[in-house]
Amino acid sequence: STPPANSQVEVVVRIRPPPVSEGPNAKRCRSSRGYEIYRENGSLAWKWDTTRLWFFEGSEFGAMERTHEYRFRHIFPTSASTHELYESCCKAAVQRTLDGYNSCIFAYGQTNSGKTHTISGGGTEPLGVIPCAAVDFFQYIAQCPDRVFLLRVSFLEIYNEQLKDLLQDKQPTLTILDDPTRGPTVANLSEFVVSGLEQVQDLIRQGEARRIFGRNNAHEHASRSHTIFQLIVESRFKEEKEVRISTLSVVDLAGSELTYQPVDLGPSPENVVEQRKQQL
Repeated sequence: STPPANSQVEVVVRIRPPPVSEGPNAKRCRSSRGYEIYRENGSLAWKWDTTRLWFFEGSEFGAMERTHEYRFRHIFPTSASTHELYESCCKAAVQRTLDGYNSCIFAYGQTNSGKTHTISGGGTEPLGVIPCAAVDFFQYIAQCPDRVFLLRVSFLEIYNEQLKDLLQDKQPTLTILDDPTRGPTVANLSEFVVSGLEQVQDLIRQGEARRIFGRNNAHEHASRSHTIFQLIVESRFKEEKEVRISTLSVVDLAGSELTYQPVDLGPSPENVVEQRKQQL
């Protein structure tokens, strides 16, 4: 079938409030009027509106040098909530999945920029993108009494060029296959049937507990791996046998900081090599 007209890649930016101090070498920044961020020396570093972002290069003395402008579909200010972001730019992808099309949402950015917080939720915002999507899935299912649904989830980690099932303690042999029905899949990756939001959130917590973390100058609990959380929807009309399968993949990428920023995963040489590969 023909994909929907709004099938496209959209890039949005969520700006995290400047950190006060979260590590021994964390720098203090200050924000002014909600749409500007300044350096320690008082020079303007970033400025934005709803679709444009400006970066101002500055000297060590605070003098402004070159200006770079970037454009995005939407820019969410520091005051925006995860729910606002979800309703504005993620809900449509969830609906496309429910309509039978594969969709993907992924978070990219430096360590400590709030990727995992946005994707999985936490702190004052317990409902991240994944739980919000699950809520919409279950609401949609409840509104379609003429269809039979089955919703499954999986949680995959990619680290050191290895695949890891985050929902299993005993690791199976995982291989990437090109499935004729579902497209690229991971063979032997566990999938759990879910029927409510609490089950989804519990599986997220289990997976995060098995994930690879390290610490650096920016963050004491920095995720060092990529993860893919998938919600797989199977449905059919009650009087028919044909089953429709579609998948929403929610990707949380490892921090994209520069290679000279140290990340402490332990003293082994393998970890030192891996941290460089991940950042590259």
